[in-house]
Amino acid sequence: MLQKIRYFLFLVAVLVVIVVAFQNHHAVDIEILTFSGRYPLTLLLLSTSVVSFILGSIMTVWRSRKRERTKARQQSLKDQQSLKETSVKETKTSSASRTDSADPARSPLET
Repeated sequence: MLQKIRYFLFLVAVLVVIVVAFQNHHAVDIEILTFSGRYPLTLLLLSTSVVSFILGSIMTVWRSRKRERTKARQQSLKDQQSLKETSVKETKTSSASRTDSADPARSPLET
């Protein structure tokens, strides 16, 4: 359901950008660093929107991968900690059973 809402909002945003861009088709002077010229405002609006979308997508993918790596790292640390706790418990139980079997008061026939 949430995914459908996102798609709907994305579609509305794209339509708004297209409508605004094509309603402002007059030429404007553009000066960016050493680049200058007279171009339609439609071109400027659409190109800015496309570049913004691409950068936003890249940042979203980067953040989600970072979140996944962090989650995997935390899970790995939890697994290592549980393995340590398990080995400590096994060591305690095995050392307790060794002390029972190594009791000098017992004869080998009693076991």
